[in-house]
Amino acid sequence: MIIYLFSFGISCLFIFLAQKNFDKNRKILGVLASIIAILIPTILAGLRDISVGYDIKLYGLNQFQLAVNSTSFSNFLNVCDTDFGYALINYIVSRFTDNINIFLFTINFIIVVLIYLSAYHNRNKVPMWMYMFVFYMMIYNITLNILRQSIAVAIIIYSLKYAEEKKLIKFIVGVIIAMLFHSTAIIALPIYFIFMVEGSKRINIYRLIILGILVIFILNFFNIIEGAVNIGLISAKFLSYVDVYSENATDFGYIDGVTRIIFLLICLFTYKEKIKYNERNKTYIFLLIIDFILMQLTSISGSAQRLAYYYGFPTLLIMIPQMSIGFKKRAGNTELVTFCVLSILIAYWYLKFIYQDFGSTYPYTSNILGIM
Repeated sequence: MIIYLFSFGISCLFIFLAQKNFDKNRKILGVLASIIAILIPTILAGLRDISVGYDIKLYGLNQFQLAVNSTSFSNFLNVCDTDFGYALINYIVSRFTDNINIFLFTINFIIVVLIYLSAYHNRNKVPMWMYMFVFYMMIYNITLNILRQSIAVAIIIYSLKYAEEKKLIKFIVGVIIAMLFHSTAIIALPIYFIFMVEGSKRINIYRLIILGILVIFILNFFNIIEGAVNIGLISAKFLSYVDVYSENATDFGYIDGVTRIIFLLICLFTYKEKIKYNERNKTYIFLLIIDFILMQLTSISGSAQRLAYYYGFPTLLIMIPQMSIGFKKRAGNTELVTFCVLSILIAYWYLKFIYQDFGSTYPYTSNILGIM
């Protein structure tokens, strides 16, 4: 547990230093600090044993070995059962090495770089170090387990700026690329429409329609997933979202649910002040509501709740660092709220990834580092 927290802390320190240097136009120092900040968690991911992360043993190691033994990319595609983008990364890395640790490093490097670039893009809204701290507490350990979808989610997080800027083509391209890694990324497409109707006189009607569609989606989840598979929109492997029920899904749902309720209530309680700070927070808070609704899929299957990742994670990264906005500006008030938020995040990380061992990423072991 300590190695995770130590790595997160050191990385956030260098991220803090990076932003300080960027703000003072010392770009070279900012870039150097950024490189160190990115390498710390990615090296940690790369040096882990294959026992850290359930999906590594489920498909990660096997598919990489298939790539190593393949004579060509077409040959690899014939023998592997995975998404094109993920297969391509497997094959490219396998042309240089047969070392699974280098492959795991590469996967996590792509994810962390995309999240970091998003943090940099949003540096004028929220502190970069806190944006990344939310990532470390809520998402990082998931990336050690769910390889394919973690890349897809990271791409959507990075592409969110195109939805904000109303750049439809670029956002669609981002979603398509994400779908090459996990076809469920198609569920992120409505995000563009949600940003597009900002400022509309009928925005409340549009939002009610969206919420209504969400409720219908959840109530007819089985039929919709099966229909999407039948027409070839998503892979047949996603029938597991329908057929497999996770006994621990409700337990995991409580941890995520309570945490999201706390942050959502704070946002609603300080709604006016947060809108004054950034008018776009109206949309972000609405996305938090969508995320909470989608989280109810947990009652159907532990896997089904992953659909909420495309709405929840991009929004939580933006909104959690803004939790102190709206509280009375008394001496030490902002620091107290920030401390409470950081404490909640640490408690969330401990309960989900240590106590519940979600994704089997604890304990962290590494033969290379001598951590057993």
